[in-house]
Amino acid sequence: MNVTVVDASAIAALIFDEAEGPKIGGMLSGRSTKAPVLLPLEIANVCLMKQRRRQLTATQARAAFDLFRELPIEFIDVSGHAAFALGQETGLTAYDASYLWLAEHLGGDLLTLDQALHAAWRARAGAKPA
Repeated sequence: MNVTVVDASAIAALIFDEAEGPKIGGMLSGRSTKAPVLLPLEIANVCLMKQRRRQLTATQARAAFDLFRELPIEFIDVSGHAAFALGQETGLTAYDASYLWLAEHLGGDLLTLDQALHAAWRARAGAKPA
C-alpha cells in the first residue's frame, strides 16, 4: 500500500468540504495515511479559529473535529531536532518541516495545499537520484 503524509491544509479542505476537499479525499483513498503527532493540534486550532471568526458555530466546529478524529490517519512522532534541522535547510517552519521530514523518512508522498511546503517537497524530490 502506498504511503501518503498529509498536512493540516489538506485535511482542513477535506473536513470543511472546501473546493479541494473531494480531490483530497480521492487522493487519500486506498492509501496508508500518516502525519506527525502535531496534526490533531493544528486541526483543533483551525476549528477553534473558524468558530471564533464566526465561520462555524460551536456545534459545527466540534462536528468538524470529530470528523477529523474518525479519519484513518496514523500519527508518528517526529523529533524536534529533525524538524529544526530541516527547517534551517529549507526555510520552512519547524511544523511544516516535520511533514516534509516524515514523507522523506517513510519514502512516501506528501499531500499539502501549502505552497511553500509543496515547493520544498518538489525541490527536494527533484534533487534526488532516480
